[in-house]
Amino acid sequence: MRTIIAASVTLLLALPAWGQEPAGSHDAGTRAVARTSESAADPFDPTEHASGTSGATLDDDGRGTDYIVDKTDNICGIDEPRAISNPAKVDYDAVLEATKEVKLLRRRRIDPESAKGIKLMTEARRKVLAACEAIRADGGYCSIWKAIRRRDHTPIDDVTARVKAKLAEDEPE
Repeated sequence: MRTIIAASVTLLLALPAWGQEPAGSHDAGTRAVARTSESAADPFDPTEHASGTSGATLDDDGRGTDYIVDKTDNICGIDEPRAISNPAKVDYDAVLEATKEVKLLRRRRIDPESAKGIKLMTEARRKVLAACEAIRADGGYCSIWKAIRRRDHTPIDDVTARVKAKLAEDEPE
């Protein structure tokens, strides 16, 4: 029994403390650092993350591609940064505000956290997704994003007006 306890203590002492990296893993190229909510770093600033040592890099910011993205900003279409060829972007908040569900939510002052509010917001998001998918397919885009930038700063098509028009035409009078 003492042998097992001694072996366990020796093993635990050999492990690095929580939050520390094991010896020999200080190479910035082998470390994956997740973006934290408290970081003030701009995920769209290519100069800030160029060294790979920033503590606020994204899991996959599209490095090696022409685009700077956060995968959580993808609405529809391709979400793998290396596969993006012809993306579009949309002002997601403005498009959500254009749905009748969000207008009803605001007009009646329904709490978005209530059961009715959650139902309305879910339906609004579903409609925005369907409209974005239709515009993506009609326009020949590979994907539509809430936020995406090119590294060379050339503009990306903004399809907000087209998505709003699609939402308006799909709404019954």
